[in-house]
Amino acid sequence: MIIDPKGSIIAQMESGKEGILSCNIDLTELKRFREKFFIASDWDNFEVLP
Repeated sequence: MIIDPKGSIIAQMESGKEGILSCNIDLTELKRFREKFFIASDWDNFEVLP
């Protein structure tokens, strides 16, 4: 299943089937959405140690 940033399903496998899905997305629209729905400032800083 592929879900867009607004929560709409844009591609889905047949029920009970396994496989790989792909689709094209409009990068301009995605960038516009990210500018309006900016949540990155809420991210926690962390470090992955070996």
